[in-house]
Amino acid sequence: MPSAGPTSARLTSPVLVGRAAELDQLRAVVRQPPAVVLIEGEAGIGKSRLIQEWFAEPALAGVTRLVGHCSPVREPLPFGPVIDALVTATIPEHAELSPVTGALRPLLPELADRLPPALPPLGSRRQERHRLFRGIRELLAELGPTVLALEDLHWIDTGTEELLRFLADRPPAQLCLVLTYRREDLSDPDTPAVVPVGSTVNRCRLRLPPLDVDQVAELIAAVGHAEVSPEFARYLHERTSGIPLAVEEALSLLRDRAGSGKLPAGPGSAGPATDPDPGVPPALRDAILERVARLSRSARRLLHAAAILGHPATEELLVRVAGLPPQHRTAGLAELVGRGLLGPVGEDRYGIRHGLASQAVLDSLNEPTRRALHRRAAAALLARGEPLPLAQLARHCRGAGQIDDWQRYAEAAADQAIALGDDGTAAALLRDVVARPGATTETRVRIAIKLGRAALTGLSHGDAVAILRQTLATPDLPTEARGELRLCLGILLRNQIRAAREGWTELRTAVGELADRPGPAARAMASLGAPYLTDGRHLAEHLEWLDRAAATAARAGDPELVSVVEVNRATALLATGDPAGWRLAGGLTDPLMTVNAAWSAICVGRYAEAEALLADGAALAADATGSYLGCALDGTALLFDYAVGNWAGLAGRAEELIRTAADVPSVVTEARLVLGQLALATGELPEAEAQLTEATGSVPVAAAAAGALIRLAAATSQLTAAEHRIRRGLAMIRDKGVWCWAAELLPAAVAVLTRLPDGQPAARKLVDEFAAGLAGRDAPLADAALHGCRGMLAEADGDLLAAAAQYREAAWAYAVLPHPYLAAQAWESRGRCLLAAGRDGVPPVAEAAEVFERLGASWDLARCRHLLRNLGRTLPHRRGRRGYGEQLSPREREVVRLVRTGRTNREIAEALFLSPRTVEAHVARALRKLGLPSRRALVA
Repeated sequence: MPSAGPTSARLTSPVLVGRAAELDQLRAVVRQPPAVVLIEGEAGIGKSRLIQEWFAEPALAGVTRLVGHCSPVREPLPFGPVIDALVTATIPEHAELSPVTGALRPLLPELADRLPPALPPLGSRRQERHRLFRGIRELLAELGPTVLALEDLHWIDTGTEELLRFLADRPPAQLCLVLTYRREDLSDPDTPAVVPVGSTVNRCRLRLPPLDVDQVAELIAAVGHAEVSPEFARYLHERTSGIPLAVEEALSLLRDRAGSGKLPAGPGSAGPATDPDPGVPPALRDAILERVARLSRSARRLLHAAAILGHPATEELLVRVAGLPPQHRTAGLAELVGRGLLGPVGEDRYGIRHGLASQAVLDSLNEPTRRALHRRAAAALLARGEPLPLAQLARHCRGAGQIDDWQRYAEAAADQAIALGDDGTAAALLRDVVARPGATTETRVRIAIKLGRAALTGLSHGDAVAILRQTLATPDLPTEARGELRLCLGILLRNQIRAAREGWTELRTAVGELADRPGPAARAMASLGAPYLTDGRHLAEHLEWLDRAAATAARAGDPELVSVVEVNRATALLATGDPAGWRLAGGLTDPLMTVNAAWSAICVGRYAEAEALLADGAALAADATGSYLGCALDGTALLFDYAVGNWAGLAGRAEELIRTAADVPSVVTEARLVLGQLALATGELPEAEAQLTEATGSVPVAAAAAGALIRLAAATSQLTAAEHRIRRGLAMIRDKGVWCWAAELLPAAVAVLTRLPDGQPAARKLVDEFAAGLAGRDAPLADAALHGCRGMLAEADGDLLAAAAQYREAAWAYAVLPHPYLAAQAWESRGRCLLAAGRDGVPPVAEAAEVFERLGASWDLARCRHLLRNLGRTLPHRRGRRGYGEQLSPREREVVRLVRTGRTNREIAEALFLSPRTVEAHVARALRKLGLPSRRALVA
């Protein structure tokens, strides 16, 4: 039996080699909180060592330092890595914790004596989750200057990822968040930004490269070998690819082989390299396995147990899994710690020091040994009692070949994950069970439906759709089971995946399969009754489905379902301009339905009612932020504020909503519509096109986006592209038969058609079709647009005074709604016609310019100025001081903003209807006022 002599410990450099620049960056970042640092590097590159060295510096003595680790086998516990880190925190005696931190009591029993009382349940898992997010943020804020390091983010679970996104966007003022990950193990290697970062947060990304030959030589010298030949350093660099951990392991092995405590004289003594497993560097694998072979039997068995467990474990658990008698435990553990193969983690746990070492040990085990270890691990975890680590039990039972037990524990772990909102973990667990060749049809159906239902309000839409489709392909599936699977699939496809036509087909089929189950059948019919999606179905057909849903829900005897269907019908009628909708919507008490009604009111231009409904919805929601309801509120509020002219800070809110509501595609498309419309109003045409092209959600949103894209194409003389977008937009409206949703599409389309050769007859026919579609509809936004379209027809006919009169009617109608931006466009058109007719058109153009300037619509404002300048007229000056001193004028601010987007003077001149020389003068004055030496400094 080999003994554990002093030369058997792994050589570790006492100094950090090759990372001086990265350490300097970390020191700088922590001095400017709040901050997010991403540290990227392959396994063994030294990410953890870098953090350890930084944490040990005297400069961080007064800073709270917390470390958590993500794991490839994570129990479905809320935000486990962050909670693991917070357990070690010391709450200051003077801290006055917010009551919301009481929500953390169940997660942090170790800190319960310092936390406020527990909070009552909210009844919504999204709202519960957001309250926990707030509690964690408030607790971190009370800790004062804090560095929270989370390692191995490539193994992050869904819940922790959402929490990090929340913290990164709204961090405590003194928090520095440090995240390490391996790019090659990310689910999407092309997306290294593990979390998005708010614009006010200091950010830093470090990529740790392998050591070069000189740094390898420095590392060799640091571990006690001052005289190293360049040849030996090059040899070791080639053998280890410059990975610091591999270098240290190789040095340990070479020293032990030499037997004298010194390195061999030359590189040849190390022997040839082999590479049967590219996952672990050859030198590291060979070094580890040779050192394992030198262990005593008890130490080797404990190391095998640590590798099979895959996470830090107590001494007792390691001994039970290893199957060792108690008298051998201390000597075996001491040997492993002394050799540097096992290390203490926290107060009472031990773990293999590095994932590569663990993988090398696992790969060396034969199948019978591996199964026996998994079997003992499952038994040992069960013997510990409640709460059972369900995900770990599932893994070990599977590894032991205990398939029935694996399925039971995996499904129980998935249930736990779903209850906690961790749908990603649930999907991973259930996907494997469903894919098992021996799984029964009953099991597959049960699990697929379970995952599908969770995905309706969760995140793992892709996984759920794949499993539902796979299960539906099972032959001889019972009809009712097939119907319920198809119900989940159809709703997911329509609402989450944005495959509305395919979802329609699935739901239509599900109705027949659920003929004997009125409850689920009514839900399928209600989804088919939603008229908002681009599924090619006419409004009349949607209303028929809503009628059928109401009758079927009544037959099911479920009052709640009856109420849901009735409210769905009311909002559908409201959104399509049917006056009966307001009668049905009276007395709404459900916050989500109230917000849906507000959205419907915005679709037709009933902004006063929308404002009241939004206020009611916010009041009915106790704490909606971060929930689906909160996302719906925020998205609807964006549409409302854009329409009524509340543009201050609107772009920032839309950008934030795109980040925080990524799992709610309908809300994201609304935010993109607003961003695109704002970009178009300010002349940022590439940004406008990019955002508007992605705004393809509901028909009202897609139609509004199409109208803006047609305006953009026409402004840049791309009439062929404009015609193409007109055809697509009109086909969507005609398919649906809801002309009030064309309120922003029709004016843009008519403006283009009247410019085309022989396009006026088509424009006139289209306006007549629009007017017929609005008959009997309560749609004031579309009514105002109809006046504008008639003004365009009169202008094209050369009847300028009649056109000016129609534009005046449009402007007044828009102003009453109110929709100041569209009203200003109508005033501008009226002024243009009056000027062309030899009348005084300056007042309406001035009115338009004043609104454009107030909104910040610089593209439109420049167009007004250009119009008058071409006619030898100027806008009347407003009263008050005209000089701006050392402050930037509005025009200079416009120019500066466009310079910072990277545009040339000529491109800015085209966007603002100025000459390049004028733009050059504005840039020069702005640089002088800002005290900047160059245009490059302004961009930076």
